[in-house]
Amino acid sequence: MAEAFTIFYESWLAKLKELLQQLLTSSSDSSNAEYHHSDLVNQVLCHYKEFHDEKSKAINENPFLMISPPWLSPYEKILLWFSGFKPSMSLNLAKRALRETLSSSQLEIIEGMWADTKREEKEIEKVMASVQESMAAMPTYGLITRFGGLVGGEVSQLEEAMRMFKERVISVLEMADVLRGTTVSKLLEILSPLQVVRFLAAAAQFTVGTRRWGLERDNDPALSNGDVGASASHA
Repeated sequence: MAEAFTIFYESWLAKLKELLQQLLTSSSDSSNAEYHHSDLVNQVLCHYKEFHDEKSKAINENPFLMISPPWLSPYEKILLWFSGFKPSMSLNLAKRALRETLSSSQLEIIEGMWADTKREEKEIEKVMASVQESMAAMPTYGLITRFGGLVGGEVSQLEEAMRMFKERVISVLEMADVLRGTTVSKLLEILSPLQVVRFLAAAAQFTVGTRRWGLERDNDPALSNGDVGASASHA
């Protein structure tokens, strides 16, 4: 599965780079007809939906692989929050990318969304912590850590425990994806067509820039630590 998703992700990222160029061109021309913005936005959102659909399949097959994907660089993995970026990061990105065009009412709404989203992020983190604690508390888990093996009926007990653990991890990852999706959807609803294009351009720049910065760090360990904003600004 890892190899198949790696191929998909590289292809998906290449297409995102193409869409990014279109977004940058469109965002620099405020005279573009609204229908043109709408068509491009639909293309970009469909592209993200394709990624979400493929990721959902991968999560159901192997949720543990999606928590630390081998197709991402170590730097990219540092930024992961349950198989993706934190939902609140989208709101911070919007404020930075659109700071000169956001109205006071838009800013107020975004600030309220940010506070709500941060609370929901913490709730999801608590759920995952509970899942991990429940696994560590299982008697079969203690036997493995002490003796490195199981006997008799303990094997079936462990299999059932792992099945339940996998299902709960999948549930948490799905909760995180839902929060990411609803956060962006609510954000797009309060933005003008041109603001949406500029936000999507900034989001794509962030993804592409983070990818490139991570690969550069892999190829040159001597590179100094850079922050997230630096990687995005280099896109």
